Amino acid sequence: MPTVRSWSAVFVSAALAAACGGSVSTDQAGSGGAGGIGGGITDGGTGGGTGGGITDGGTAGCGASSGAACGSCVYDGQVYPPGATFPASDGCNKCSCDSGQVECTLVDCVAGCEWNGKTYQPGEQFPAGDGCNACMCQEGGAVACTSGICPSSCVYAGKEYQAGEVFPALDGCNKCSCTPQGVSCTEMACPCNPSNEWWRSYIGKSPQDCMAIKYACTGNTTAFSNACGCGCEQDASCPKTINCMPPAPNCEAMKKKCPLSGVAY
Repeated sequence: MPTVRSWSAVFVSAALAAACGGSVSTDQAGSGGAGGIGGGITDGGTGGGTGGGITDGGTAGCGASSGAACGSCVYDGQVYPPGATFPASDGCNKCSCDSGQVECTLVDCVAGCEWNGKTYQPGEQFPAGDGCNACMCQEGGAVACTSGICPSSCVYAGKEYQAGEVFPALDGCNKCSCTPQGVSCTEMACPCNPSNEWWRSYIGKSPQDCMAIKYACTGNTTAFSNACGCGCEQDASCPKTINCMPPAPNCEAMKKKCPLSGVAY
């Protein structure tokens, strides 16, 4: 009696073998099912396996279950698609993904950063050189700086000066300059002259008087002391005389800011 072969039994056996990690071969062309983990199926179709493990600098697994395109690369814990370029872990070289292989340049990395004739180490901060911004040395020799807008003018004794301009200090012997941080003055000891120091109000007329009295400065003034005595002084940007002739929209504000200045009506 002739033997009857059941194709359904063959497919059941194939499925069980594939699921258990074995390999089954038939003469029937299949449509391409998913291969079991650790095993393979050859049935005339294409198996979409889960792919291999992921290692840094290696090939990423591909297929529907991994979510990565075939030919992707893994570098420093990140998955990159074929053709992608990305920075190397040393901070100065570059890498690319070529058909699942990571290829990197081999440029020697700079140990520090050169800026205005000085060398700085990665992570070190330093002035930008414009007087108001700051920079930091990054890995690979790159320098990153803030981009704040630096002041271009200063106000001193009621007058406006441009950045870099030098002018006399109020005391008559020191000199000041306009910098991006504001007005900067020398601090040489000068002979005092209370009669000409209109921005000051002397309370003590000598150092001896100042040792015996106590006082407090209020109304936008600060304490000072010198060879002539002590007292309170107002901001150096205040003018000697405040113009309150109508219309003078800033009269009251200036009188509050500069209580020792004269007022013209």
